[in-house]
Amino acid sequence: MGLWIQVESTKGMGEVQVLVGEQVGSTAVVEETLITSAFPVEMLSQPGARDVTVKQVATGKSFSVGTLTISP
Repeated sequence: MGLWIQVESTKGMGEVQVLVGEQVGSTAVVEETLITSAFPVEMLSQPGARDVTVKQVATGKSFSVGTLTISP
């Protein structure tokens, strides 16, 4: 499953990780106004709400970007 996060700017962010709940996505791709990451499709079989967070690898700073809700 791919997750796309549109942002105003990624200037100065460097390498990031995308987390859905506690699950870290595979390699995040950072473009000018877009961050993408992939997650196992099995995650969709577990209903519930999960926080979506972007974490800067170099600084450890985290940014809450929303909630992903999976309905049965």
